[in-house]
Amino acid sequence: MQRAGAVAPAASAELCKFYLNTGRCALGALCARRHERGEAAAWVAERRAARKQLSASQGNPYALSSLTKCQRAAVFADWLLCTFGAATLRRKAGVLDVAGGGAGGLAFALHLERGIPTTILDPREPHLSRTQRARAAQLGVDLNANGALAAHIPLLFEPSTWHHAAGRSLIVGMHPDQATDGIVDCAVKLGLPFAIVPCCIFQSLFALQRGARLRTRAELVAHLMAKAPGSETAWLPFEGANQVVFWRGAADARGLADSDGPHRRTTMLWWDERGAG
Repeated sequence: MQRAGAVAPAASAELCKFYLNTGRCALGALCARRHERGEAAAWVAERRAARKQLSASQGNPYALSSLTKCQRAAVFADWLLCTFGAATLRRKAGVLDVAGGGAGGLAFALHLERGIPTTILDPREPHLSRTQRARAAQLGVDLNANGALAAHIPLLFEPSTWHHAAGRSLIVGMHPDQATDGIVDCAVKLGLPFAIVPCCIFQSLFALQRGARLRTRAELVAHLMAKAPGSETAWLPFEGANQVVFWRGAADARGLADSDGPHRRTTMLWWDERGAG
């Protein structure tokens, strides 16, 4: 719905990707791009189906999952609890969510819905959606109360800010983009467990740092695992980039984690059953 007094922008030659993909756009008449679907929408659907089939052929057991991207934060939060255990995640200063600003979905799922102390490190201020606010109301959470929302450190994640990870139980990143390599490097340096769901590759940006131009997400995953010997992978049941790269930390940290968290075999079986169900 157009806000009172708002003036619709001039028509654009570009199609609105949100309307094209979903048939909806939060900006409505204020969107500067064209709201049309037709043949373009059919082409997008065909491309999406082809990507899913390719992902399935490469070993992704959830490539054809019906769970959408909007559910990925809750799915990842449940996976973290199942893999590391609630007691482990609550230890020390709790979880550090790198690049989790914006919608703040993962921090919301961990901190408000599952009671896991979580801190967001991201220049972007978290802004809850109407759906998240409604969910908080259902939980009886006063969003104005101190500590109701996850703590926020408005900084980029780079070597000069890695000290904010010290004393955390886990470093996480849900599609952390440019911070992906940094999360792994920081976690290995501090001996802390990490779990990330890598997405974009940024070939040109990281060509020198990575020593090669990675072209596929599978190559990126292999690159990240090489940084952390003993790291593992798992798949999450939602569409899109859904492979987790995770490390249980240095030997002393692994011993503590294994004492109060489920074994990896249990984790994989749990997700297999959930995906099949």
